[in-house]
Amino acid sequence: MTILNIKIAKASVAAKGDNPGHIATVEVDTDRIINEATYSLIFATGLETILNSRMSAKLVGAVTKKTGKDLEEAQAAAMKIAQENLDNIYNGEVKAKKSKFKSLDADGKAIPQAVMTEALRQAREVVRNEIRKAGQKISQYKASQITEYAKSVIAADASYIAKAREALDARSAIVAAIDVSVFKPDPELVKKAKAKADEKAATLSKTQAGIPTRRKPGARTAQHAVH
Repeated sequence: MTILNIKIAKASVAAKGDNPGHIATVEVDTDRIINEATYSLIFATGLETILNSRMSAKLVGAVTKKTGKDLEEAQAAAMKIAQENLDNIYNGEVKAKKSKFKSLDADGKAIPQAVMTEALRQAREVVRNEIRKAGQKISQYKASQITEYAKSVIAADASYIAKAREALDARSAIVAAIDVSVFKPDPELVKKAKAKADEKAATLSKTQAGIPTRRKPGARTAQHAVH
């Protein structure tokens, strides 16, 4: 028996304030899908979604707005990606799409990244401790797994956000016992950072140099001005 929990987006609630929110799902027992036509429809719908994935604006673009050679190239790129997606299916390399992890405060605004980072740090420690308590080894878990479990912990308990804010506030209130102005950065790292910045600036300048200057609306060339 295979049970799948399928997310129902419009029945889910985003975390907000003290409300941790929840992801609504419908439990599907695939063994009960015995009608062949229904199974084929579900299978085809899933394949269509996967085969048409990874076709971003950068890789393919809006084909409805393209014509001629641009359209042909975009369609060829789409078919190439579709074939790669199919190869991934055959090779068992298709991965489930990760849902976005976003919490909102009482005003509906996104929680600051620094707060979320601290909350995740605390939640990861809780997850690791629970794994140890269960007699399991942390080394047998991927870092990405720990992070996903930590996100689940935060989603189920809004107090992690509050504790993260308190921790950041306490940290910012700490005053160093020495004069930090005497600290000096590593010369080699400074040199590397400058070289990287210069390279980026040079690349940007070359790109901008290749962009033709736009004429102001209503401007006329000398040729058009001759009667």
